[in-house]
Amino acid sequence: MKFICYLRTLEFSYEMGKEQLENYIDELLLLRSRKLKILQSLKKHLQKHNLYNKIKLLITVPGISYITATTLLTEIADIHRFNSTDSFASYIGLVPSTKSSGEKDKVLGITVQFNRYLRQLLVEASWVAVRNDPALTLSFTNYSKRMCNQKAIIKIARKLLNRIYYVLKNEKEYVRSVVA
Repeated sequence: MKFICYLRTLEFSYEMGKEQLENYIDELLLLRSRKLKILQSLKKHLQKHNLYNKIKLLITVPGISYITATTLLTEIADIHRFNSTDSFASYIGLVPSTKSSGEKDKVLGITVQFNRYLRQLLVEASWVAVRNDPALTLSFTNYSKRMCNQKAIIKIARKLLNRIYYVLKNEKEYVRSVVA
């Protein structure tokens, strides 16, 4: 008798699970269609404001996807407001913080003043770029020999930022480096 009750319970939970799974699938399909509509609307808006070509250029940089490129352009607005890669890196927060007193200068970690969205975005993009660009892979490997991976990826993020700056400033596609 207990065994039959147990089987009925399993059968009931399977049916509930099946129904719940179907609900999750329906929800997923609905979210995917909403995402597609939002991306299409975003694409039209970017084309209207002549930003779509810049996004296509940014996507050529390893680690940069459509969403990342759109976020970058939205946050920085105009690349020409930055005089150099150093000022660009300072805005994003990929420069070292220093402490000076008299003749002593102490270099601390990366600065505490930063654009929260862009720095996080670039660090995440750097992890992808390390897997896709041979020059960045080599640099990361060399950095990792003398420091922890988290510090090494910050240095890679700075290199990636320099590549992004070049692509936007010169309006040229990125050419992946070949390591001999």
